[in-house]
Amino acid sequence: MKFLVITCCCIAIQILGTAAEGTDYYVGHWTTGVNFTQWSQGRVFHAGDILIFTVSASDTILRVPKSVYDDCNWDLRFPKIFPHPGNTTWNETVVPWVGENYYVSSVQDNCNAGKKFMVSVESPPVYTPTEYTVGDDRGWAPGVDYSQWTANKNFYFGDSFRFLFNASQHSVVEVWEPGYQLCNESYFVPVLGLASRQSDGRTLLKVVPPLGMRYYTSANGNDCQSGLKMELEIKPQYEAFAPSPSPEEAFSPTGGVAGQETSAGYRSMTSLGSGAAIVVLLLLAIV
Repeated sequence: MKFLVITCCCIAIQILGTAAEGTDYYVGHWTTGVNFTQWSQGRVFHAGDILIFTVSASDTILRVPKSVYDDCNWDLRFPKIFPHPGNTTWNETVVPWVGENYYVSSVQDNCNAGKKFMVSVESPPVYTPTEYTVGDDRGWAPGVDYSQWTANKNFYFGDSFRFLFNASQHSVVEVWEPGYQLCNESYFVPVLGLASRQSDGRTLLKVVPPLGMRYYTSANGNDCQSGLKMELEIKPQYEAFAPSPSPEEAFSPTGGVAGQETSAGYRSMTSLGSGAAIVVLLLLAIV
């Protein structure tokens, strides 16, 4: 049985998913007698974090420039962040921007008394993709334990995988999960990647898998049954970074610490962009 390797160039539009993890900080009551500056100092905030306060219409929060923050002197140019009819209290959120954010009480006397705080927000971290050579020096060949090779490795969206193999003896195909264990050829599908011939005669196929579980094997002979196969889990990029802070402390209406009022909720937000990439479709057909 022979295998015909056909390559053709095409343009693929990739949907690039980037994700950032945000934390909900339940700060507590927006009231006098609480040192909000002390609360915010020493904490690291990231893009996507939000601050949740219990406020009232009689005293809400203003976002102001630093000069106004320093001397508590302003006019009506700065709208209240939480316009709300009536004198009841309610929970509202502050969404800081990247950079330094300055907030003061809408009551000038309270601002002069220290009811204000500054939050510095860092830009979200940027993930740098990693390039892996499958099987390291041994490449893509029988006799390599690829479950051991993937063990203790974390793979993220954007990472690339270099398959080095003898194209006259082996191949690379993707397998739908139901056929992975049984090596059922009806579940084999073509692989998208960039193929090139190396100086040692082997073929190099570079693959950038999408998110989720991915399964690879060889369609030649009994390669799959002999163990020439590999499964990968491709995770979102935000999971590559350290987890968000542990739950924060909140302040009670009297200015004390009220940890019962606080919990930190973690949110995952995904943004989508598109980019064009030239890929080579490697088709393996039995002839």
